Amino acid sequence: MILKHYLIRVIILVILIALAGLLMVWSFTRDSLVMARFTFIMIWLLLIAWLIYYVTKTNRTLKVFMESLRYLDAVRTQKGKGRLFEELDRLYNEVIGIIHKVEVEKEMDRQYFKSIIDHTGTGILSFDDTGNIQTINAACKKLLGIRSLDNIRSLSAIASQLPEILTEMKPGNQKLLRITVNNEIVGLWLKMTEIRVRNKRIRLAAVQNIQHELEEEELDAWQKLIRVLTHEIMNSVTPVNSLTHTMIRMFEHQGKPKSICDLDDATLKNALEGLHSIEKRSHGLIGFVQSYRSLTRIRKPVFNRLDIGDLLMRLASLVKHELQSRRIRLVINMERDNLQLNADEKLVEQVLINLVNNAVYALRNTDDPTIQIAARTDQDGFLLEVMDNGEGIPSEIVSSIFIPFYTTREEGSGIGLSLSRQIMRVHGGSISVRSKPGETTFLLRFPVG
Repeated sequence: MILKHYLIRVIILVILIALAGLLMVWSFTRDSLVMARFTFIMIWLLLIAWLIYYVTKTNRTLKVFMESLRYLDAVRTQKGKGRLFEELDRLYNEVIGIIHKVEVEKEMDRQYFKSIIDHTGTGILSFDDTGNIQTINAACKKLLGIRSLDNIRSLSAIASQLPEILTEMKPGNQKLLRITVNNEIVGLWLKMTEIRVRNKRIRLAAVQNIQHELEEEELDAWQKLIRVLTHEIMNSVTPVNSLTHTMIRMFEHQGKPKSICDLDDATLKNALEGLHSIEKRSHGLIGFVQSYRSLTRIRKPVFNRLDIGDLLMRLASLVKHELQSRRIRLVINMERDNLQLNADEKLVEQVLINLVNNAVYALRNTDDPTIQIAARTDQDGFLLEVMDNGEGIPSEIVSSIFIPFYTTREEGSGIGLSLSRQIMRVHGGSISVRSKPGETTFLLRFPVG
């Protein structure tokens, strides 16, 4: 509407200037119209001046209007200066009203989300590449025992390694850290994500105190381990104790040793058999202890860049003869060529061999037995899957299969899956299982990097 009024006025002025110019030219053809000629010239010049003044003033007014919008200043009222300026005033007020409304709504949204973040039980901490804090909620401040935080470097006063851990964590990584806050041990669980805001990288860390859960899990794990250890030790000690008692009675009478004359060949033979049984059970107990030592003394991984295709081909070569003897088909699927993983080759190979051996046992009564190994990636890291079409793991024992020395196999040691979980943990990854009749999948998840 404003431009319409402006355009109409400019057109009218141009038409009037043109008419005045025509009349001025016509007056020069009449010698008797000297005064009229002078009048037409003055009118023509005045109209030109008026047009210039009008356009200049309008441009000046529009400039003031635009600058007022730019800085959201109060625009000077132009009442009495014409409809154009009154409409500019009205439009300006409307625009300012819309801007203020948007600003108010934006601030309300900000306060709303800030309130949600502050009332979230999980601590939230975000920072930029320089370590400057962008967001920190009340839960995070409470967990860390602080009132305010400007830069993550200040967290070194709480735990010297915490700033370095937060800086080096990659998106999708998780970390468990125990620190002392106000003379109390806190088990911090950290998970890192990354977002981009206005082409600026912001790292977002979820911080949670899981000390209570850790203590509960630790107690439960100890209880399960003690039950298994007790069971294994009693299985070895009980027959040894029984045999020892029997042999004592064979060589003793009324608390005194028998003489050589009282010992016959049958007694000596039975005693020798008993000693062999004791030796056998002792070897079994020593083997059990050595298995325990191997579980608790996993060497530190040596990380190298592994080609997954080569790793799986070597694995296939290692298990080829056993699988062929049992007529088990091995299928390897890779998401793409040249998949690589930063890991310890020997330790990862050991995990895969353990899983393949378990799959072989699960396929003992299966028609068309098949083992599939798949390698792929997702947004959180690298995945290796070992699948079989065996009888599956009963649901009531799925939660126990990773417990050290737990086994349902007579010849099993019960440390294969426990050892595999330990190896995955020292890699910063995890191992999980999904099972149903006819399909069992072990999933190895490695972090990005």
